[in-house]
Amino acid sequence: MNRGQLRTTLRGWLQDSVAKQMDAARLNEFINLGLREAQKILVAVDPELLKCQYRRHLTVPATGRDKLVPWPVGTWAVFEVRASTDGGINYGVPLDRITLYQARQGRAGFVPYDASHFMLAPSPTSAYTWGLSVTVMPTAVFALDTDELPVRFVAHETLILKQAQKFAMWDVGEPTDKVEAEIGTIEQRVPRFYLTSTAPAFVTPIGYDDYELS
Repeated sequence: MNRGQLRTTLRGWLQDSVAKQMDAARLNEFINLGLREAQKILVAVDPELLKCQYRRHLTVPATGRDKLVPWPVGTWAVFEVRASTDGGINYGVPLDRITLYQARQGRAGFVPYDASHFMLAPSPTSAYTWGLSVTVMPTAVFALDTDELPVRFVAHETLILKQAQKFAMWDVGEPTDKVEAEIGTIEQRVPRFYLTSTAPAFVTPIGYDDYELS
């Protein structure tokens, strides 16, 4: 389902089919909040739920400055950071994730510096076109009515909608005990979509999106 279809269903559950209580923008906000809440639950049973590879140019920092690189906007978790010296044709093995102390002791790798940046160690001395590849889990979000759910979320549309319904009811001061109980029941069923007695039930994702950041 795309965002427009999810919103139509949500309106029905809220008994607001003629849009007397909430406009589309408000419901879109609740759907995105519901999607994020569902992502928290799904990540708990599938840590590699969603991957995106972002590339950016590698530049040289000012003398004496650490090389801080911003995480892609909306980064939820990082899987790997790799470097290239041939314009992004080939990327080397993933850089080690290290601490700031290890970086100061001369170990090479990347340091998760803060919520917005990571640091390269040692700082680069040459600039390279598309010199960095960062593979992360993004925060799932709908931007347009035509946006479809990521493939691994499709089996959990009801969970997303129930979370959105809860936020919408909070907004107007309606009791949410019944909806929260329904969400709890759905949450308990989530692992069954992923695990059998011996192996993951889902097939391996076929790939990831590739975004280029200038």
